[in-house]
Amino acid sequence: MYTSPDDARSDLMLAGAVFIFGPIVVGLLLATVPLGRIPLMGSALSLAVPAVLTILVPFLLVRYRRESWADYGFGAEVGQGAGTGIVIALPLVVAGLAVALLSGQPAAAALPALAIGPAWALQMGVRLITWVGLAVLAVFVTVKARDAFRADYRTIPEAMVEIGRIVALVAAGASLLRLVTTQSIGSLILPLGVAGMGVLVYRGVKGPTSVSRAALLTPTVLLAIGSLFISFSAARLVEGIWTGALVAAVGLIMGVLREHRGSAWVVITLAVAIALFTPLPVPLRLG
Repeated sequence: MYTSPDDARSDLMLAGAVFIFGPIVVGLLLATVPLGRIPLMGSALSLAVPAVLTILVPFLLVRYRRESWADYGFGAEVGQGAGTGIVIALPLVVAGLAVALLSGQPAAAALPALAIGPAWALQMGVRLITWVGLAVLAVFVTVKARDAFRADYRTIPEAMVEIGRIVALVAAGASLLRLVTTQSIGSLILPLGVAGMGVLVYRGVKGPTSVSRAALLTPTVLLAIGSLFISFSAARLVEGIWTGALVAAVGLIMGVLREHRGSAWVVITLAVAIALFTPLPVPLRLG
């Protein structure tokens, strides 16, 4: 598959614009037309909006360009890499359990799939659709970035360390600020879990595999910006930066997995594991 640089950049800009600005547009629309007040419409919108903001545009663009999803790594047998995706998520699962233990909460509080209660099915549906949507978007922009920008090749470990160092510095600062504003030990432990995932991926890279720096930088930056929300409240602003930094790290991990393994299914299974078995916040917000 090859897309001209101009076409690849336009595809990236369109998918990125919908992801970044879509929540603002949807929030304004819902404030004007209160569809959420219609019975069952609020639940339907909660499930549909994350899919529209993350999956719909890549799906339409792939059809428009007459591409195949196999070009993005979905051509391999379904389930390939599932075990790897689950293993990579384990440090974050353990971090979530540690937060629950240290906070005196039951283990189910750290495992959304087990936290059965009112509206549990809807909450799980939103988490699954959002995280899987982020995975599809990350895979799409990772592949498109190869053609969209000037090639600047590095080995995967070099590029991962270079980008990851910046993400880690932002996450560390935001974690300390969030610890002050929320007094939550999760402010420090959950970032360590995400860092643990990064270490597993880094150690799993074999051979002198090269990668375009843009292919890893694009999902990192896009998921960070799309997950960041600005507020005049200092506490909410810190929360937004903290969430954005963690999701950026996940975006970097997803980009590395796609480029190193050539299959998108490991990225999808990682997203499913994060949604079901970790307390990492859902990053998409309306308004």
